Amino acid sequence: MVYNNNQSISPDKIISHYTYQGDFYQVKDWTFDYAGNKTNSKGYNDCLCFVLVRSGQFTFDLCNKSYEMHTGRLVIDKPNYEYSLHPAPGQCSIFNFTDDFYAAITEEYNLGKVSFFSNKNILARMLSSTAAIDYLHYQVLQSIHESGRLEIDTLVLELLKQIIEEITNKPLDILPSSTGKTNHLTAIERAKAYMNEHFPEDISLLRLSRYCYVSPFYLSRLFKSFTGLPPHKYLQEVRFKHAAMLIKHSDMPIMDICFSSGFSNTDYFSAAFTKKFKVPPSRYKSLSR
Repeated sequence: MVYNNNQSISPDKIISHYTYQGDFYQVKDWTFDYAGNKTNSKGYNDCLCFVLVRSGQFTFDLCNKSYEMHTGRLVIDKPNYEYSLHPAPGQCSIFNFTDDFYAAITEEYNLGKVSFFSNKNILARMLSSTAAIDYLHYQVLQSIHESGRLEIDTLVLELLKQIIEEITNKPLDILPSSTGKTNHLTAIERAKAYMNEHFPEDISLLRLSRYCYVSPFYLSRLFKSFTGLPPHKYLQEVRFKHAAMLIKHSDMPIMDICFSSGFSNTDYFSAAFTKKFKVPPSRYKSLSR
């Protein structure tokens, strides 16, 4: 979603920046205050995106239809249209997806048969946000500052899945067929091998899925259906095991163990390790003898 400034709006009325850049999406924080303006501002949306309101109450126009936005509502937009925003203050999270990713999920989940995605005259749809959507939205914003790429990617896909399911009124979960079980197992085997070899690195979901020759959305659902864990949780378990082994059998400082195990924040590592093993890293070695 792109905003086009017009001469009646002061630049200091907008605080807009990308808070996270993924391989196939962007997360944008959009804060604005047009309450003192007398004219609407115009913008252009150039990609599949959805907008979640964090604060404020405002209205935007699209194709002679007005959408009143406030907490508890979200809008999912298809690409390539101009919109008009009425004067008002507000704060939103905007999730933009690449054209390639949009084409991939449209084909993979037959979204072309869903009226919203197939009807060229429907450019946007307003939905009521559910507790699950609000929770995932909050988790994404938190994870951007605390987590690795694989976890952030997984959360964003889960959020998109929840929103699409609100439109289709049916689950998008993958239930592997018996005829394709060999291919499914091969993808899972490759994913596990890759994470066990590269766990110290900040692996993204797209990087992992390319290694497995499947799409990110598909791998995320498939991996959980076979292992009971989403990929980022499996990766975290591998990292915890590696850290525990190093604490038990080496004299490396806790900080070095944290980073060599794939964790990027020592405070997070200490808290998460303590939660899992019921003892802080500094005491784990003595208690495990």
